[in-house]
Amino acid sequence: MSMTDNKKKIPEKAVKSFLKQLQDDRVNLHGFLMMLEDEVIYEGYWEPFHAESMHRMYSVGKSFTSIAIGLLVEDGKLKLTDKICTYFEDKLPKEGVHPWIKETTIRDMLCMTSAHHATTYKRYAGNDWVESFFHVEPTHKPGTIFSYDTSSTHVLSALVERLTGMQLLDYLRVKFLDRIGFSKDAKILKDPMGVSQGGSGLICTLRDLGLVANVCLHMGEYKGEQLLPKEYLMEATKKQVDTVLQPFLDEQFGYGYQIWKARHDGFCFYGMGGQLAVCFPQHNFVFATMSDTQGSPDGIKNIFDAFYRQVYPYLESSPLKESEESLTDMIDKLKLPVASSMYEPYKDGKKEMAQSYSMQPNPMGLEEFTVTINGEVGYFDYKMKQKSHRLTFHLKEASYQNFPETQYKCMCSGVWLSEEVLYIKTNIIEECFASVNMLLVFRDNTVTICMKKVAEMFLQDYEGFATGTRMN
Repeated sequence: MSMTDNKKKIPEKAVKSFLKQLQDDRVNLHGFLMMLEDEVIYEGYWEPFHAESMHRMYSVGKSFTSIAIGLLVEDGKLKLTDKICTYFEDKLPKEGVHPWIKETTIRDMLCMTSAHHATTYKRYAGNDWVESFFHVEPTHKPGTIFSYDTSSTHVLSALVERLTGMQLLDYLRVKFLDRIGFSKDAKILKDPMGVSQGGSGLICTLRDLGLVANVCLHMGEYKGEQLLPKEYLMEATKKQVDTVLQPFLDEQFGYGYQIWKARHDGFCFYGMGGQLAVCFPQHNFVFATMSDTQGSPDGIKNIFDAFYRQVYPYLESSPLKESEESLTDMIDKLKLPVASSMYEPYKDGKKEMAQSYSMQPNPMGLEEFTVTINGEVGYFDYKMKQKSHRLTFHLKEASYQNFPETQYKCMCSGVWLSEEVLYIKTNIIEECFASVNMLLVFRDNTVTICMKKVAEMFLQDYEGFATGTRMN
């Protein structure tokens, strides 16, 4: 297919509408690029930025670090099941490492399922960012719940440099970046100890980002040559862990190995401030941006919305048909969403369950709980700060009740996202509107729970991570 044909598939009017929507939403975009069938069909930059501008890509670098780990796996230098502590014995606390850190694997770190609830080097007194990962007290069992932790990526970057004796970007250059024409002037910033900031320090051009994303779109193949390990990329770009507790829609489709899942079975390199490379393998299409939306909470959301509204429909082979349902019928059926209508239920979710857990010390003061499921109705009985409470949830619709220790009516629903992951969604629906969302991961004889609340002036106890052991 020629570039002319590609531009016919996505006409200029679509790109003009995309740019107009961004302008109307006052998005501080610096550049955009669209690739179809391996060709750049549209590209533009906002002055003073241009095609050769070196731009901070922030967490897009995480995906580059993941690629480096995949190459080391292919070369037999490591396994994803390896414990990370075995590679950094010189960084471990002299008094001994916490058991949850000790059991953390390289795969856990790739999936953002480390034992930390947040980046450790931002909460550590010393200058050694790698050391902070092993010294800061963890909050929960690893390998269970998604929690965005840039220090995990930073340690993986340090691991690449230890095993190769090269700087992270130099290693990637030798392996494949030079082959695809990646900029010689690109770089990765260093931490105070000289380790490449693989989690946030990548600086390159937007075209560089598009080139790398396009190679990953083809599962590592470039002009007939397999530059990157196909099997690794297939795993890296599919959902490895649920991300339903993330605040924005485009962060809720799951996470692979330092790569986000996207709508329409796509995947995304995703950096703070609107550094994006969204890939749709089924359409052989890459959409990339560089920007600075840090001052606008809706900035990245506006970029996604403009793209999905104005451009993406042209990639679909058949246009969406207007619903034949009347407006009156549609209005009559309006209901607030429940968990099972927001996320596809796991078809083999447990119909019968009665399991109790004793929790280790945690910021919520959650001491123990029991999950009981009888058919489509479930009960979350819990003891928090020496007080016992119950939330009743329904697996197909809403269960209405007063939220514990309040007079506020709430609706509560649940859904099995996988064989071992239960999501419970609770919304307070009168006077003080608020929500409490819980993700529970049952594994062997343990459970890890994450609670996230959105509320003004109350529900402070319903925020944090906890791990417990089964009692029955």
